[in-house]
Amino acid sequence: MAINAVMEDTEEAIDMNKRAKKLGELAKKAVKEGNSSYNDLKSLIEDIEIHRISKSNGVIENSGNA
Repeated sequence: MAINAVMEDTEEAIDMNKRAKKLGELAKKAVKEGNSSYNDLKSLIEDIEIHRISKSNGVIENSGNA
């Protein structure tokens, strides 16, 4: 099983754990305030809020997408 492969004390398992830790660090950095994923999520939330407000006011914006 994959779990066993990661839990063993082999060079391959050690490398997998190092890569997983590095990816975790990169993911945490990306979602910190001001970084790429944080900004993308913030922008998405703002767009949803604008759309919700526009919809509740009876305004429907056409973004050009069909």
